[in-house]
Amino acid sequence: RVTKLFVSAGQFMGIPVLDHIVIGDGEFTSLSEIGKLS
Repeated sequence: RVTKLFVSAGQFMGIPVLDHIVIGDGEFTSLSEIGKLS
């Protein structure tokens, strides 16, 4: 949900969101890398 909000806000301002990184417990996940960023 938060990522969709970031992407929508970026589109509104003309700024592409290239990735959203989630960090926790010494690990991270790139939503772009796993195909969840659209």
